[in-house]
Amino acid sequence: MKDRIIKLIVTAVLVSLILPVKAQKVSAASSDMKIYAIDLGDETYGDATYLVSGGRGLLMDTGDKDPNRTVINWLKSNYQTSFDMYLSHYHDDHDYYMAEIINTFRVGTLYLPVNGYMKYGDSDYMDFHRNLMNQTINAARARGTKIVWLKKGSKFTIGNTSAEVLWGCTYNNGVYNTNYINNNSLVTRFTGGGVSFLTGGDLEAPTENKIISAGVNIKADIFKMNHHGGNTSNTQAFIEAIDPYYAWYNFHENSRTDTWASGWCSDPVTRMSLIANTLGTRYNGNIVFSASNGFVSASAQRRTKTIYEKLTYSNGSSAVKSMGFNSLIPPILRKDMFRSAESFARCTKNGTVIKYTWKNTSSGWTYRGSDGSIVKNEFIDDNGNTYYLNANGIMLTGWQKINRRWYCFASSGKMYIGWQKLGGKNYYFDPRNGVMKTGWFKADGSWHYADKTGAVQKGWKYIGGKWYYLDSNMVMKTGLLKLGSKTYLLKENGAMGVNEWVRADGKWYYANSKGLMTVGWVKYRNKWYYLKANGVMVTGIQKLSSTKTYLFDASGAMLSNAWYRSGGKWYYANSKGMMTVGWAKHNNKWYYMNKDGVMVTGIQKLSSTKTYLFDASGAMLSNAWYRSGGKWYYANSKGLMTVGWAKHNNKWYYMNKDGVMVTGVQKLSSTKIYAFDASGAMLRNAWARKDGKWYYVDDKGLAVRGWRTIKGKRYYFDSNCVWKES
Repeated sequence: MKDRIIKLIVTAVLVSLILPVKAQKVSAASSDMKIYAIDLGDETYGDATYLVSGGRGLLMDTGDKDPNRTVINWLKSNYQTSFDMYLSHYHDDHDYYMAEIINTFRVGTLYLPVNGYMKYGDSDYMDFHRNLMNQTINAARARGTKIVWLKKGSKFTIGNTSAEVLWGCTYNNGVYNTNYINNNSLVTRFTGGGVSFLTGGDLEAPTENKIISAGVNIKADIFKMNHHGGNTSNTQAFIEAIDPYYAWYNFHENSRTDTWASGWCSDPVTRMSLIANTLGTRYNGNIVFSASNGFVSASAQRRTKTIYEKLTYSNGSSAVKSMGFNSLIPPILRKDMFRSAESFARCTKNGTVIKYTWKNTSSGWTYRGSDGSIVKNEFIDDNGNTYYLNANGIMLTGWQKINRRWYCFASSGKMYIGWQKLGGKNYYFDPRNGVMKTGWFKADGSWHYADKTGAVQKGWKYIGGKWYYLDSNMVMKTGLLKLGSKTYLLKENGAMGVNEWVRADGKWYYANSKGLMTVGWVKYRNKWYYLKANGVMVTGIQKLSSTKTYLFDASGAMLSNAWYRSGGKWYYANSKGMMTVGWAKHNNKWYYMNKDGVMVTGIQKLSSTKTYLFDASGAMLSNAWYRSGGKWYYANSKGLMTVGWAKHNNKWYYMNKDGVMVTGVQKLSSTKIYAFDASGAMLRNAWARKDGKWYYVDDKGLAVRGWRTIKGKRYYFDSNCVWKES
């Protein structure tokens, strides 16, 4: 099959191998990384993976309750007594044995997802999983195991392998069930031996889609399929973004052929096998991936098909490498994984190169090897073209359904790839493997749609309850679509907007019930919006006529009896959404907006005779003090700045001609002198001092003159009210 161009040189070495039992110890060289996919057998389900790097092990998940205690026995039989542990999410098929393993083995560090999301949900279901979680945490604390809480962005190391959490623990749809916990799984990429490995627990499609939309780089060389390889996960976009060389799945209960046959797991695995060499514990048993110096090899316990290739290097040396595959899935011969070699050729196990020739028989063309073998049930590459030989070894032509997928071969047997016009219809065959595309697919950077026969469509198409438009080049359109005098709005996914907002080129538009772009006012969910002549939704301050200026918030909704802030200034929208100039009452407080609509604060002279006081929030003050520049002013009941006398909290104060509150001894007329304390309150029956001179004010606050008896003593005050000591 046509090989893909890859950036990382990886050599696949896959041979039939029984995984370690008591006689073999799990290990990895200091610079390497090994990943052990543990087969949990026929009587239980769940996930359990063991990673080794630089002499340190990491057990990832433990599987569910198991009469055979598979994981614990695997650890013992492989002499693993001291290691770290990692949990993808709090489900019993992943953490059932966590506490027991901590109590049985020496677990140094326990890596757990931040567990805030587990506090939600009042049900027996959530209580059961919270109990398992608490058992794990309590066991770790009792044994002195260090707990490290993981979330998006967390990083840690296992030996010489680095790990980074790319996503996790952010999902909350308000329904606290299985899907809720699954979608909070950690997505972590491990990098060791020059190879990367991605694991996402039981992540499901909603969160997979969020990760893709967020543009997170999830590229990896090895991928453990999400949610046991199930069809609620492993979307096409997600697995294409990973683009691995190898993938595997830990299937729920190997004996459950009904679940497999229903397509729950077989459909995603089929999709995966079009991208990567795919293995699974259901058919392959225990699986080991070994990474070293940028090369990866895989070995499986059972049921693999092995193909041998002889590699010749530039120095003249050669080596025999093997590739093994799940026997139920056609192999993807990723010969670019052998890029380190100058040449490669199919060979026997002992390294003898097999030379193949075409031979025409009465039944058709066959492809025969020099060892007498006839290639059967296999795609083969010959002179840059791909062919398929059926169960009888006969080369196929025309339309062919192979392993549930459609292909088309020319009369010469050459497999079609890419765009092809056949019988007056356009088709697209995946350049990587020749599979005929149906449904939505991406080619040459654009999205296209093919019906169930594979014919690629043009024009308006009603798909999945939504309208889409494909142009004359069969490209799905998005954004503004102008057809004649009408402009339609198509969302980022290509679906025509209907009574909803559509974003295009960073701007918002509104599609009416017919998908047409709206201009002018529109009411949406009881809020008003305005679209300019070009259909773009407005925000902020908008002058829509010579006399009317409206205010819109950042979402585009017209404001009503509400404030709007722009450039550090505040504006107020009245009940009709128009920008207010002048007075406005809001929450029982009065505010004033100047001729530009800007809310005023502080001391404001609003007419030749009226000066008002406003606090820092813009609210007009009433019977209240205001401080500015270290001076105090007083607003009367109407908000006006007071000049002269004011009574506040049963005390009298005096403001001069500039409205400034006075203190100390003050001559307020030619004959009247008053005294005020430091707070500005007028004094009564009290002494006051100014410039070294003493004054005394009576019960009306006036400074006295002449002889006065004060507390039984006689005092004399001159005509200026100054006390004379003699």
